[in-house]
Amino acid sequence: MGAVICGHKYSDLWKVFDKDYGAITVHLLHWKFKDYFEAIQMLRNGQTIMDPVYIKDAVYKYCKDMTFLEIFE
Repeated sequence: MGAVICGHKYSDLWKVFDKDYGAITVHLLHWKFKDYFEAIQMLRNGQTIMDPVYIKDAVYKYCKDMTFLEIFE
């Protein structure tokens, strides 16, 4: 989520939170558990509770292949 937010200019930051733009949606927050008990068990076992493939796809969709320098400028 930080990469998606930081990958936008300050003047375009409103887009990240716009429902129609779709940056922070279920696609980004794709959980790998069915209920909170299962999530706690997964965390205790050192497993991830969010699907990294979905996160990677969302970050690329909204940040493309920008470098930190390009984002800073």
